[in-house]
Amino acid sequence: MKKIIIILFTATVFFAQEENQSQSIELPDFVITGRENISITKVQKNMPDFIPLLSRDFFTLRYPGAEKIKINLPKVRYQIVNLPSNLQKTNLFVKLNGGLHTLPSGHIFYNNSIGNLSFNTKLYGRRILEYVDNADNHKFGGSVNAYYYVNHNSSFLPGLVINLNGDFYKEKNKFYGSELPRLERETENGFAEFGINYLTNSKFSFGIGIKDDYYFQDDYYEFKENVIHTSGFLKIRTSKFGFNASVSMLNQIIDIRIPNSNFANQYYYNGLVTFDFNSAQNIFLKAGFYVAGIEAKPFFTPVVYAKIKANKFLSLYGEFSPNTEFHTLKDFRNSNRFYRFNNFTNVFQKNKFNLKFAAKYEFEKYFEINFGGGYIKSDNTIYFEDRYVDGLFFVNKINANKTYAFLNLLFRKGPFGEFFGELQIQNIKDKDGNVLPYKPVLMSNLKYSYNWQKGYGLSLGLNYFHKSFTDLENIGEISGGIDLSADFYYKIFSNFKIILTFENALNSKYYYLRNYDAKPFDVLAGIEFKW
Repeated sequence: MKKIIIILFTATVFFAQEENQSQSIELPDFVITGRENISITKVQKNMPDFIPLLSRDFFTLRYPGAEKIKINLPKVRYQIVNLPSNLQKTNLFVKLNGGLHTLPSGHIFYNNSIGNLSFNTKLYGRRILEYVDNADNHKFGGSVNAYYYVNHNSSFLPGLVINLNGDFYKEKNKFYGSELPRLERETENGFAEFGINYLTNSKFSFGIGIKDDYYFQDDYYEFKENVIHTSGFLKIRTSKFGFNASVSMLNQIIDIRIPNSNFANQYYYNGLVTFDFNSAQNIFLKAGFYVAGIEAKPFFTPVVYAKIKANKFLSLYGEFSPNTEFHTLKDFRNSNRFYRFNNFTNVFQKNKFNLKFAAKYEFEKYFEINFGGGYIKSDNTIYFEDRYVDGLFFVNKINANKTYAFLNLLFRKGPFGEFFGELQIQNIKDKDGNVLPYKPVLMSNLKYSYNWQKGYGLSLGLNYFHKSFTDLENIGEISGGIDLSADFYYKIFSNFKIILTFENALNSKYYYLRNYDAKPFDVLAGIEFKW
């Protein structure tokens, strides 16, 4: 039955009926997920471009349910952004809703500007009720952002942007699928950052920034972590040649209150220097070196990139870019909210071999298809496992190899609406051939939206994953899961909407982590106001 529904969903995307083909179709201003973020689908005509270094073309696939694990997927430049650009023209945005298992939920966004100064603030929160015993979850927080723009007619660095940003939120959840179901974890997350960026000059640009990432955790242990980021970049270009340099330094400062323990602070750095060549024959080449390390343990590697624009529609990409990742306590928690401390406070992951290739076919402004694959050989790959089958997931690290292939589809807005889909097949194994736990073999995410001129519209979403193991020996297995969601709205006035959201519309019983049930069918009703 579920497979039939998937087929019908896909058919709906390509054969949706027009209300009136002689009328233009206006897509919704906002695509509301019904979950944690105010979000909008940002779609624009993109020229074929170079695949960036350091996985900037890899974004997080958002799975439904509170117990999601972060999994990175290659994507086209089609992003869900927390503060959409058209909100910059909105002074006030309010969304309030509630449902069977979510009550209340809301976002309040305020934006304004004075001369060259632009600022905004956001308050957000939601409470998930106990759909099973102890599965309730609470989250609330706020953010403040300010930007100062130097006039474009200034004699010194016209277009320079100075930004000051901050965010803070608190969250509570219980280990409802464990042997300690009433154990509660309270966390605090936040950051403050300052940056200066000069990007308006096509021949010369630079940026510097400093950021303090804050994390606090209280359950059976109490942790406090501050990660100070300092970063900068420089780009110089001529008509055919370019020079690029970037550097980032992190200082992890930790305070862990465990008897008879002594955990030291940790430093991490990385840097990249490249030279590029762009010919008139649509060939782009870039080469250089990458260096990273923790204190006295350097990692050095050459890097090479290439892009060939075969014709007006087709571009080919290739990349050899070994790199590193530095995972902190905050990263462990963001990857798995039910993780258990495992006697180390960070992981220095070395992606010693990283080869990627891709092809992009783009037809005018109508649609775009990306496909490709890659191979990564890594030291200290992170995975989670409840080794005692108690629902408390230790953070583990192991040397592993990853092979993957992906396909992304983007059909931009038109008479039949708008569609985006992504599919990835992956195989992540250790040296003994064991698949790492909770690394699905197949993952897919589909999104379709359509708007009628009479003031109502819909958005459909489908998330699917297939087969993952629950242990490193590959004995326990999760067959997969599917989540179908639907968002409807009706515009009563130009700035006021009634919204209705269905989450897990098929009421599928599934889980990404053993014994942690995902939220069942939920329907949320509410309002949106924009001024």
